[in-house]
Amino acid sequence: MTLRQKTIVIIALMFVSLVLVLYAILRTTLIREFNRHDAAQARRGAQQALAMLEADLSNLGAVAEDWATWDDTYAFVQDANPAYVQSNLVAGTFTTLRLNLMVFLDASGRIVEARAFDLANAEEAPVPASLLSHLGADSPLMRRDGDDVLTGVLMLPEGPVLVASGPILTSMREGPARGTLLMGRYLTEGEMQGMAQRALLALSAVRLDESGAPADVERVRAVLSSQTPIAAQVVDEEHMAGYALVQDIYGAPALALRVETPRDSYTQGLIATRYLLAGVAALVLLFGAVILALLQRSVLAPLARLSAAVSTIGASGDFARRVEAKGQDELAAVGQAVNRMLEALEAAHRRYRDLFDRVPVGLYRTRPDGAVIDANPALAHMLGYPDVESLLQVSVTSVHTTPEQREREHALLEQQEAIHGMELQLRRADGSSIWAQDHVRAVRDADGNVQHYEGSLVDITQRKEAEEERERLIGELQKALSEVKTLSGLLPICASCKRIRDDQGYWRQVEEYVRDHTQAEFTHSICPDCMKRLYPEFSQGDE
Repeated sequence: MTLRQKTIVIIALMFVSLVLVLYAILRTTLIREFNRHDAAQARRGAQQALAMLEADLSNLGAVAEDWATWDDTYAFVQDANPAYVQSNLVAGTFTTLRLNLMVFLDASGRIVEARAFDLANAEEAPVPASLLSHLGADSPLMRRDGDDVLTGVLMLPEGPVLVASGPILTSMREGPARGTLLMGRYLTEGEMQGMAQRALLALSAVRLDESGAPADVERVRAVLSSQTPIAAQVVDEEHMAGYALVQDIYGAPALALRVETPRDSYTQGLIATRYLLAGVAALVLLFGAVILALLQRSVLAPLARLSAAVSTIGASGDFARRVEAKGQDELAAVGQAVNRMLEALEAAHRRYRDLFDRVPVGLYRTRPDGAVIDANPALAHMLGYPDVESLLQVSVTSVHTTPEQREREHALLEQQEAIHGMELQLRRADGSSIWAQDHVRAVRDADGNVQHYEGSLVDITQRKEAEEERERLIGELQKALSEVKTLSGLLPICASCKRIRDDQGYWRQVEEYVRDHTQAEFTHSICPDCMKRLYPEFSQGDE
């Protein structure tokens, strides 16, 4: 990955992180506040629904109290006057008062009269038998002297019922109480819709005394209690719901009034957040592009040029070249440092080339395929080439007199790092051969593969010729010595006749003995003394 790519990635990661952090902050602050606002609105809706229900119960209680504290009702529970029934318990009464149930009980709890009415069909209906189980002597619905009107919800299999129960007294609210008057109104869907229309709410009632409640009600059910009768929770991305707990006349959870409200604040907050994030992202992209352009102009482009210049110099090996180092910034300082380094390398390379070119030893660098990479003039002269350039055009295989010699050297270099003093017979440019002593090592890469060989050659032809001449002379001398016979030891010689006794005991003439034991030959002559003694006549003339 290039430095420019890394810079782009770093800038992108930085700005993406900035946007994510900003989104997290908005999410945990603004969005949370929007949710709180929507939840408060949903709770207000639930409180409003509960207040409407309590208002209906209050109105129903007022009607029940009005009828229970009436002299006609007081007399009716005692004498069961049919005229009371005919004039009061008629359809108009039920429809006007929006009642489904009216039950008159005497002080002993006996039902004097019980009527049920179907408001939807405007007709009389049977009194539900389930209601009778709630009219026992210990039922809170049974009211006595001193009791106030009881209002609440009664859960029947037929549906929840709003009930109001009061003691039957005189019109002056005097007793003793002759019984109890119970009025009831079913909390039907129609009733709920009427309440919803009056309050402009999306209102519904969910029974809590039976299973099968909606999932959101089941989740909030654990929160609702007499201490916390109002709660709210998110239903989905677009809706919030408020819940109000309604207990029955026994104090048990009976209904959950559910008010669904739109999450307007949350939705508007999301829209505002998205616009804000989009604006921030646009600014981030703009600033990122500006920063990248500035970095490209001030840092990345000069750095790329510096890198390209250094790579070009490294590839060409021309240390005399220099990189551009304008300005007063750190990159210019780096360029100046590179130029100083190039000057030092140029001087070192010059010293190296001077040594390489002037050393009286043949130096070389070759590839495994046989190509000559570099050589010095001494090697070119040694091999009979007019200059180094001519030698560089030659393959190493043509310099070795036999392929086996080069293969043997390479095999040794596979087993050891370097070879010192290997004697090679090489072919010169004119076809003649010379002897050279090779010192070579294999240069390998990180994987152990041979990149090239570098070494030195010393011409040992004269030494080899001298050694051959020496061996020849030694051979000739040894041959001559092998032919020379010598006399040694004590020779028994006659003191008179000068004969010598041989190994077999024979006395032999000196000439004969010496001829047999050496390679010497004798030529006979006569000395002057013997000439005077033996031939005086011939010696007088000489005097």
